[in-house]
Parts: sequence; structure tokens; C-alpha cells
Amino acid sequence: MYDAAAMAPKLGSTLCIAGLLLVAARDPAAAQAALVRAELPPPSPAGAGKLAPRLEISAIAVPKAEDGRGAEVLAPVAPRALDVHAPTWPGRALDPVLQVGELRFHHYTFPAKGVMRFVVDDVARLRDGDEASLRWGDDEASRVVLTRSLEVPR
Repeated sequence: MYDAAAMAPKLGSTLCIAGLLLVAARDPAAAQAALVRAELPPPSPAGAGKLAPRLEISAIAVPKAEDGRGAEVLAPVAPRALDVHAPTWPGRALDPVLQVGELRFHHYTFPAKGVMRFVVDDVARLRDGDEASLRWGDDEASRVVLTRSLEVPR
């Protein structure tokens, strides 16, 4: 069944965090003091730890990819992985969208820690000199420029 001795520390931590949330809702100064007492790091101010992402393009073998115009392509001709690397990703309710020139990519995976992968169906769709950026949903304020001038390895 349940091992009460093993569950006690987890329950205590959960109650501590729940209490902090209740205090924070009523009095932000008291919440800050509670965080110090609990020896938890305070929340970082807005804009701290900004993204420093980079875009890498590489050949990949996949059964399907995106054309950048909203269609999924089965058996893509010359697919390329569009890997966006960053030390951390901000918490967002909206999904990320990779924009390369006029192309928009919505489907992504996380093949490794700190890597968000989009896949284009044909490398010929990517143009040298295009700007590449990442944003969340339609929130233009969340837009992060990855490169002002794309260099596409062929």
C-alpha cells in the first residue's frame, strides 16, 4: 500500500509550496520573506536570463515534414532539421512558431535537452539571406531573432 514514512517529506514539501502560493496571492512581501526562510531562490525578474538561441540546419531522414505553408508532406524530397538551441525555454502557454522568411513551421520535437527541432520538407524552400525568428503563438512581443541573414548548407 502506501509507505507513510517515505511520503512524509514529499507531503511536507507540497504543503510548503502550497502555503507559499497562498501567501503570495495575499501579500507579495510576505511571500518573498517566506521564500528566504524556506531557502528557495526568489523568482527572477521579468526579462532576466534572456534567450541566446542559435539555429542549426542539417540533413535528416524523416517520413514526414512541413512545407512552411501549413501542409504536412509525406516522403519529403530533401528534408532538413531546423534545430533551435537554447540553454532554457521560457514557460509559455502558446506553442512556438519558427519563421524563416515567409515560411512558418508549427510542428516541433525536443530531440535533446535544450533543442527544439522543426523539419522542412525540402532544403530548396530555404533561401540564403532570409531572417529566422522564433515566437510563441501570435504574440509578436515574444519574438526572438535567431539570425538576420540565414546561411543554408546545401
